[in-house]
Amino acid sequence: MRILIFVLALSGITLSLIGGEFIDTYLFSKSCIDETVNSVTANGSVFLKNSTILDSVVVNGALLSIESDLGSLQVNGEAKLEHSAIKGDALINGALKAEKCHFFGSLSIASEMTFLENATTIQILIRKTSHLNSGQILKLSGKTIIHGDIVFESGKGQVFVTDDVEIVGNVIGGCVVQK
Repeated sequence: MRILIFVLALSGITLSLIGGEFIDTYLFSKSCIDETVNSVTANGSVFLKNSTILDSVVVNGALLSIESDLGSLQVNGEAKLEHSAIKGDALINGALKAEKCHFFGSLSIASEMTFLENATTIQILIRKTSHLNSGQILKLSGKTIIHGDIVFESGKGQVFVTDDVEIVGNVIGGCVVQK
């Protein structure tokens, strides 16, 4: 019983260590916290929080961006964006989950599954992936607004939308499914 209590106490201490410094040092190859820099380029995972990247972000790995302003964006891997703005074009070669984000340039994604919640963008291009056997899915929820077209290169796209989603343009190469 004493061993169990010790293990539980130790796990609580470990969880409390998972703060900014622990994440910065041990889980990500590169991080910017409360910084303004010209560009970020990394081979590995990148963590951005409350930062401004004036020019470009290029990541060959995973990206987690929270409350940050980015210039152009290129990710060859998974990207999770929260409360972030992308001023230039965004090119994602992997899964994308964006919550409360604004894409001011074009958004181009090569993935089987993409999530946008309470986001805005000019247009979306879902590029065909080489290993695609089934269709590609784009899930839009919250007050997401797509100001232009959504294009699926594969011709096998499905856009799942909730009531508050607005698509100003057309869906090309796919269909809209109301949730």
